[in-house]
Amino acid sequence: MIRHTLKKFTRDEDGAITAYILMMFLMMVVAAGMAVDFMRQETARADLQNAVDRGVLAAADFKQTLSDKKLVVQDYMKSRTVTNAELKLVVNEDRGLNYSRVTAHARYEIPTYFLKLIGINTLAVVASGTAEQRKREVEVSLVLDISGSMKNQPMVDMKDAATKFVDILLAEQEAREKTSISVIPYSAQVSVPKWFADQYALDTYHTYSYCFLFGEQDFKEGALPTGVTWKQFQHVKDSYSNNLKRWACPREANTLLPFSNDPTAIKAKINGLEYEHWTAIYNGMKWAVALLDPDTQPIVANLNSLGHVIDDFADRPLPYTDEDVVKVIVLMTDGANTKMRQVKESTYFSKFTKGVDEPTYWDNNDGYDWDDIVDNYKSTKIGDDYLKNICDLAKANQKVTIYTIYFVTNDTFGEPALKDCASEPKDVNHFLVNSKTVAEAFGTIAANIQKLKLTQ
Repeated sequence: MIRHTLKKFTRDEDGAITAYILMMFLMMVVAAGMAVDFMRQETARADLQNAVDRGVLAAADFKQTLSDKKLVVQDYMKSRTVTNAELKLVVNEDRGLNYSRVTAHARYEIPTYFLKLIGINTLAVVASGTAEQRKREVEVSLVLDISGSMKNQPMVDMKDAATKFVDILLAEQEAREKTSISVIPYSAQVSVPKWFADQYALDTYHTYSYCFLFGEQDFKEGALPTGVTWKQFQHVKDSYSNNLKRWACPREANTLLPFSNDPTAIKAKINGLEYEHWTAIYNGMKWAVALLDPDTQPIVANLNSLGHVIDDFADRPLPYTDEDVVKVIVLMTDGANTKMRQVKESTYFSKFTKGVDEPTYWDNNDGYDWDDIVDNYKSTKIGDDYLKNICDLAKANQKVTIYTIYFVTNDTFGEPALKDCASEPKDVNHFLVNSKTVAEAFGTIAANIQKLKLTQ
């Protein structure tokens, strides 16, 4: 009887599935528990990473007053929302003249709820972060329209906006040590000081003003080569009244100012500008690019030796390959490129012998038939082509950022050419403004430049 019962028991399969189900259920509980524990770990890691990131950013900030960067990062560890468990924190700092780099590694353990069932009692929560703030050298070409249409209120508004732009960029001593601004006023031409013109082989035949006559090829190149002879532009009074005093080559008050970080001198230059005649945006842009082109550096070194550029900027323009330099052009106009005119050379030189006598300037008073003695040597179409060429050249090396401001005083006929000149994205780098918004545009550009010069 007993033997028979035992045989029956060993052959009985009833309830066999129960043990399997219990084992699978236990495994499912452990698996689900693992997911819960791993989710808790990831939540804690994200929380810790966020605290580390904010901590190293604060520690690397040049304005950070605490010398012990670990204390700064530790303070941000208190901002964790998941847990304030004690952690192991390692902070390293690398600091130079123009940069601050802080690296942090943080780690702590969290207890498990379910993984302990398989012998895992804790999970590691780990986060690392590095922040670097670098002071970058900044070179700015500020190109300002002083053509006839800018007279009166537009000129006042432009001066006010441009001087505020300077105040923002050069507000702090540290910024002034790294930032140079070249002011480039333009109308039909860009006039340079005599001491600047003397650095080039300029075929000078009068001493009233110093403007360079550029040709098509010159707008496909950046710097002005020193190994060629440049032709001086005529000094022509192109106005219908002595009271207007508008010149084809701007007067001394309207000469460019290169590589300055003196807010007083820069704002004095801007506030002293007077309106002239006609508009050649491409000439202003040509000089803006030239003063950012590294090939101009020997000229700047000479100007430094003569006392016209401070020692800090004697090595400018810096190489395009220098990772620590930001090159910016701010190009402002209120119109389109206009027809450019000059007196026929046969007429201009008829009053004197070139190289012997100093010419007088030409004035279209009642003694001249202006239409008979003037050449229209550059059309608006040619001017637009020149502008596109020099803008494309500047953007091609991807080192120069071009901001453009179209100041609406009459119409928007010239805006498409100016917008095309701006760097991408156009909606960020091109501004269509009026008298009420021009200052805001200059302020936005100044703020953008400040962001460019600090990398994190």
